[in-house]
Amino acid sequence: MLVAIAVLSIILLLATELITRTSTVWVYSTSKMAENREARVAFNSLVQRLSSATVDQYYGYTYTNVSLGTTNAAVYVPSSYLRRSELRFISGQSSAINTTVPSSPTDAVFFTAPLGIVSNMALYGHLPSLLNVCGYYVQWTNKDLERPSVPGLSTTGIYRFRLMQFVQPAESMSIYSQTIPFSSSNTNGNYPAFSLVTGTSWQNTALSAYPSGIHPLANNVAALLLLPATNTTDATGTLAPGYLYNSESATAPATTPALTSVNRTPPVMRIVMYTIEEKSALRLPQSATMPNLYVSTSGTALFTDSSKLYPNSTTGDIGDVGRFEQNLTANHITFRRFDAAVELPRQPWNTQN
Repeated sequence: MLVAIAVLSIILLLATELITRTSTVWVYSTSKMAENREARVAFNSLVQRLSSATVDQYYGYTYTNVSLGTTNAAVYVPSSYLRRSELRFISGQSSAINTTVPSSPTDAVFFTAPLGIVSNMALYGHLPSLLNVCGYYVQWTNKDLERPSVPGLSTTGIYRFRLMQFVQPAESMSIYSQTIPFSSSNTNGNYPAFSLVTGTSWQNTALSAYPSGIHPLANNVAALLLLPATNTTDATGTLAPGYLYNSESATAPATTPALTSVNRTPPVMRIVMYTIEEKSALRLPQSATMPNLYVSTSGTALFTDSSKLYPNSTTGDIGDVGRFEQNLTANHITFRRFDAAVELPRQPWNTQN
């Protein structure tokens, strides 16, 4: 009897251990699948909307000042065509182009796309081709924007890296308010005589004008890297030195003078997104000071040179993605990488346009 009881006790102990380990693995696997699903949905949403980005380019007049006889009055007549647009596209280091948002590492992108999103369906109905301003960026924050403001209930939570999405409804678009009429001080205005004011940081204006359009898309997204490219195999970074691509800018890369970005979107956008595991995220310091994960193990700042994003088989350089992964591993952070090349609506990219 004693032997039987001893054997039964051993079996029960083994069964309990087996059930405990199975339960732990099940909880971990379920949590991991949920995290991956959230990240995949967020990544696919970004890819889908970015693939619809447009600046709706067209050709408009430039004007030349001519004099009328002896009156010497200023008269502006059409003299040539240039590529024009009232819409904009900008991507680059978030700290440079996303100045209204604190603690926003790596890259950000803002663009216009025909998504048909309105804030008042009863008033505007279903108009799927209406334009919206969209934006994506990563932010280190403890603000839970999905939690309603209730007296006595805090809207703050755990500090996390979050992928944020901004959508400005069609009826609230502020980009059109940043146009000026044709005048003696604006002689390169678009036909029929207006143009976008350059250098006004239209994306930050949109963010400030409609803060309720900002929502967290996914938690634990530690890096968003955006590399404009000429085609799906291009990873050189020549189209956007320093990662900056701005459709307001008429300055082309010195190495490729034909690739001016003025009033057009890049042909392709390469997107790299890193997510980190929940357990790793919980080990990060709970402080308003953002953890600096964006330096190599040797102390060099990452993601500043677009030509060094990917590994270089010729030189043997592992690229900034390799150095970033080394840094995450050194900090005992489990991560997952998403990578895609998104083709944007085709627009002419040649030396004549």
